[in-house]
Amino acid sequence: MENIASVSNALDNFELSTDYRVKNYVKNFNSHVDFLIETTSEINKASIAKDKKFTFTDAIYWQCEASILENLDDVTDSEVLGKLDDLEDKLYSKLISSLGKFYRNGDRSWIDKMLDMTIQNTLLGLKFEYFSASNRYRNPWTEATDILLDNRLIYTFSDDVDHLKDLGLKISDKDSNEIARKLVGVAGKGNKKDFATGYFRDLTALRNMLYNFLESIADNSAKAIKKELIVKEIRDMGVKPEQLTDNNIQSWLIDPLKQTNRIGSNKDGYFVINTGSDLIASYNSHFENFKGFYRTLERHKRLAEKFDVPIEKLDRHHKFVGDQNLNAEDPEDSLF
Repeated sequence: MENIASVSNALDNFELSTDYRVKNYVKNFNSHVDFLIETTSEINKASIAKDKKFTFTDAIYWQCEASILENLDDVTDSEVLGKLDDLEDKLYSKLISSLGKFYRNGDRSWIDKMLDMTIQNTLLGLKFEYFSASNRYRNPWTEATDILLDNRLIYTFSDDVDHLKDLGLKISDKDSNEIARKLVGVAGKGNKKDFATGYFRDLTALRNMLYNFLESIADNSAKAIKKELIVKEIRDMGVKPEQLTDNNIQSWLIDPLKQTNRIGSNKDGYFVINTGSDLIASYNSHFENFKGFYRTLERHKRLAEKFDVPIEKLDRHHKFVGDQNLNAEDPEDSLF
């Protein structure tokens, strides 16, 4: 994550984009939403949604943000707060200047909304790094900041995709009803007359539908099911391969459920972690994988001298393990 000084310096020669790469920035905003929900769930030690009725909305977005700030924002350092205030002024000045005639003559109601959201998210991403508990959670504003600094766009969103159609948003008529009801529209703006519009699927809702399915037939480690059965269930919901490929189902639905510890896995497949036995079964399976990877890296390391490779280039796994142990809040949390 950037720091306050680096963002301020980057603004000196900053201009908004004239080349819209919609897919890239929509993906960044989608990731931002996912991590916002995930961080809120971790803080509250409970998933925001665990049933099929869950749908991401504008209100949930702001509730997640408020929950994170209420629980984590403990920044009182006047110097840090002063620098953030100065950066806020600089951001408004620079972005309005970069918009030029498109700000003066454009739809100010939309553009002002985009400016406010973009700048607030950028500042929150920077401020998050100063929260005393920031090392316990992933910064949910990292990808939102990337939209400004890398994609060079200001942006906003709406769960009402029809609301963004006046800005040029077009929805694919190929989406199944299950997906069409779970879309989030995003609108970006650079130094061009038109807007960069796109949308993403409310994957949190789809994940929770999948979680409910797993809870009904794979509610413990002895009932683990293979990926193929999960894919079949998604297809039976009406989700076609051109909407979500098998790989998409793995990386967008299954993996995030694993990363948030809602489900575990072993050699037999995936299951809901409901008991200590389920947790141990998943842990043991992953520990065996970990040992295999570790031994492979050690074998590579032993070849350093033969190929005249500096040993530090083949010792990053040791550094990673060491860093994890140093960052552990409790000695019991260390890897070894």
